[in-house]
Amino acid sequence: MRFIPSLEASTGSLGEGLSLGLGMALARSSIRAFRVYVVLGDGEIQEGQIWEAAMFGAFHHVDNIVAIVDHNKIQLDGWVADIMAVDPLADKWRSFGWHVIDCEGNDIPTSRKRSPMRLK
Repeated sequence: MRFIPSLEASTGSLGEGLSLGLGMALARSSIRAFRVYVVLGDGEIQEGQIWEAAMFGAFHHVDNIVAIVDHNKIQLDGWVADIMAVDPLADKWRSFGWHVIDCEGNDIPTSRKRSPMRLK
């Protein structure tokens, strides 16, 4: 049962969310104009499937998806840096062809027109 009406899937920490979101964005882009949002944890992006999906999205120029990475530096087993560091995070997403803007999640109004990661 979904608790949020617009939530299509809750995929967990195995890195499937971005792939699913890209599939939804591609399938629905021909139906009507809309955007797909995917929320990822910084521990989750240690999964290889995330980076395969990031390459896929850039290669196919999917432009109606936004990936929001909660870069709180902690995951289920402890600190991200102690398990498998993901920094420099923004540079990695840029290298895959994504438009990246850092946003201070605890103080968004002072982030001055910044938005989450999305394809160019």
